[in-house]
Amino acid sequence: MTLAILCSGQGTQHRDMFALTADAPEAAGVFAAATEALGCDPRAFVHESSDATMHANAAGQILCVTQALAGFAALTSVVESLSGRTTIAGYSIGELAAWGCAGLFTPAATIDLARQRAAMMDEAGAPGDGLAFVRGLHGQRIDALCARHACAVAIINPGETFILGGDRIELGALCDEALRQGASKAGALKVNAASHTPPASKPPARAIAKL
Repeated sequence: MTLAILCSGQGTQHRDMFALTADAPEAAGVFAAATEALGCDPRAFVHESSDATMHANAAGQILCVTQALAGFAALTSVVESLSGRTTIAGYSIGELAAWGCAGLFTPAATIDLARQRAAMMDEAGAPGDGLAFVRGLHGQRIDALCARHACAVAIINPGETFILGGDRIELGALCDEALRQGASKAGALKVNAASHTPPASKPPARAIAKL
């Protein structure tokens, strides 16, 4: 039997994201490391913070990595009992979480890398940056929309679904125009960074030197 674990990127944080792992003794070390990086216990943070704070880039990346690491820690006995292969993968910040789950880094190191990654992305981007999606338009139309609104394609998913990054006001205008052009769906995502676009992919040189 092969066990496959997929670690998600940010944008899906919610109030009950630690409901299944909050009291798991195996995850205690993960939550301790996350508390140090976040400045408060993430299990309390998701209930006490505002929606905007929970989806801020700095908090979001730490929360997503913590969720994956805590979940994997809680499954340790199950994973160890399997005779087959365990495959772990992730995308965006989920890739870093997957490295942590696979044991390439300790939980504390993984969470701290998430904190540093978020800080570099925030420094490289602009305060009003974000992500949006458009579904149902051809790539050429998407490229034209991005050119008009100073945005960029971040991710191309199946089914003509495009994740776009840029200024949130421009993204809103782009989505409105996309719907007028026949897109089946378009709207903002709860990610406050233009992840995977050229500006966010070029962290400051001093940050790279520090790493």
